[in-house]
Amino acid sequence: MPTTTPQAPPLPRVVLALHRVGPYHHTRFLAACAHFALTVVETRPESQEYPWVVPPESLPYKLLRIHGAADPEDDPPLASLHRQWRAILQRTAAEAVVSVGWADRSYQVLLQQAQRRRLPLVVACDSRQRDRPRFASREWVKRQLLAGYSSAVVAGSESRSYLQQLGFPPAAIHQPWDVVDNDFFHHLPPAGPAHCSPHFLCVSRFVPKKNHAGLLQSYGLYQSEGGGWGLDLVGFGPLEPQLHAAVAGLPDPSRCQIRPFLQLPQLARAYHQAS
Repeated sequence: MPTTTPQAPPLPRVVLALHRVGPYHHTRFLAACAHFALTVVETRPESQEYPWVVPPESLPYKLLRIHGAADPEDDPPLASLHRQWRAILQRTAAEAVVSVGWADRSYQVLLQQAQRRRLPLVVACDSRQRDRPRFASREWVKRQLLAGYSSAVVAGSESRSYLQQLGFPPAAIHQPWDVVDNDFFHHLPPAGPAHCSPHFLCVSRFVPKKNHAGLLQSYGLYQSEGGGWGLDLVGFGPLEPQLHAAVAGLPDPSRCQIRPFLQLPQLARAYHQAS
């Protein structure tokens, strides 16, 4: 009698929500597709918080977008969000949901819609207790929100500790969330001639919490004591004018340069050239 090859069971259907897909998200999603039938939903598809190049159209996962926001850095009105999330969860027949954060209006509506369908909901978190001042009233609200999540994936031990302080069950917290695609960097072609001189490299948004002021103050002391390495600052953000002013006040401003936001191939080259 002819034999038949048993069919593999269908992959679990997972919906994941985040602001906008970047290259490091994309790498994670490619790996996840081996285990899940993944639908990724961009809640702020026009956001310029990180002006990444849009992923290619041909993807092994579905890519959907939330629409209707008046501002690219905000979410649509509640009624629109409820309507869109209801349609997405119904269309995808989701069996589980992942939310990259909990503070946005869109994530909170997703939480409500997932609970109505009794879907397990996972939150991805890289927040730490020491990231900013914490206020009891806000922390209480977070506790109530987090009570609706089934489990969490965190960046590391400090994020794990912070969720536990907010009452999240330790056994339901998993890590890591923040990872590096080592294969990508290992297989890069030669980057060509290195920088003309050794230098430090800092890559981040130009926003207060990244503390470029402290970095430049320390770098100025380093120069004053005879340090000869340069400093490259890569990124963009509202503090760029202040950074230019701070660089101008260094003992040797010519050794420090501010470079614009770089897409992944150019960023990898900058990493390669840094000392």
